[in-house]
Amino acid sequence: MNILNIHIIWTIVIFITIIGIIFWAFSRKNKSNFEQIAKSILDSDQSGKEEK
Repeated sequence: MNILNIHIIWTIVIFITIIGIIFWAFSRKNKSNFEQIAKSILDSDQSGKEEK
């Protein structure tokens, strides 16, 4: 196994990892969780402005 094969395998592993992260981020089961997190960030930002 030479260095070229290692680079090819590493590239494929990174590519599959990135595709997996993209599918995880855009999966329907995570949508409600991400929306809840986004709303909580906006709510905490608005409450911080009211306190000042």
